[in-house]
Amino acid sequence: MQRKILTLVDDKNRVLGRIELEPLSTKMEEVQVKHVCPSCGSEVKKIEGVKPDYYICQGTCKKEFSSWRDLKKVTENNEEIKKAELENPGVFVVKIMSNDEFTTRLDDPEEIWGMKELDELTKKNIRSLLIASSTLNQVIVLKGNDTFEERIILLLISPNKTVIAYVLKPDNLYVKNRVVKIKLSEITPEEIEEAKAFIQLLPKATKEDFEVKDFRTITIKKKKKKEELELVWT
Repeated sequence: MQRKILTLVDDKNRVLGRIELEPLSTKMEEVQVKHVCPSCGSEVKKIEGVKPDYYICQGTCKKEFSSWRDLKKVTENNEEIKKAELENPGVFVVKIMSNDEFTTRLDDPEEIWGMKELDELTKKNIRSLLIASSTLNQVIVLKGNDTFEERIILLLISPNKTVIAYVLKPDNLYVKNRVVKIKLSEITPEEIEEAKAFIQLLPKATKEDFEVKDFRTITIKKKKKKEELELVWT
């Protein structure tokens, strides 16, 4: 979703405000890249139309390549960009950071995942981490490698109490956009009372508010009754 402007109204269509939405971050500008001959580093030329498209080296070796995937990818300074497998994929170190420290970090997710059922040891430790997160002013950070890319993951509890793995965009690849924050520690008792009175004027959200009635529903198969899928920790 790119930048959008929303008008907020109540159920009587009275305007409560207008908000502008934009992505939490923007990807940093990237340098120009090019594909060169992997043998001599010279530029290549794409030959089209004579036979299936191919590439031919414009340097001394004159080698031919059937696909751009066979070429070497480099920056404008001839630094090779090589997608190499990382060590120990799937092994993540658990770390902690105070909420106050984390406020300077980028919290824009690349992906959000849920967890499958866990063994008893993992369940016990994850529960302890989430208790620390919710009661001890701590952010739980998992840092490790996927097959080709490093990942930064936060362990969080969603508003409906789902345990989620919040995969962050890296601080050194994205720039924070200027968006609104709020300091809940500075809220006064008067503001709380005002908020209580304000929400009494609003309609209750129902389960229908979490469904849509647009064109996307046309191709969706009707749900069959399933067993309860939630795995509740007590």
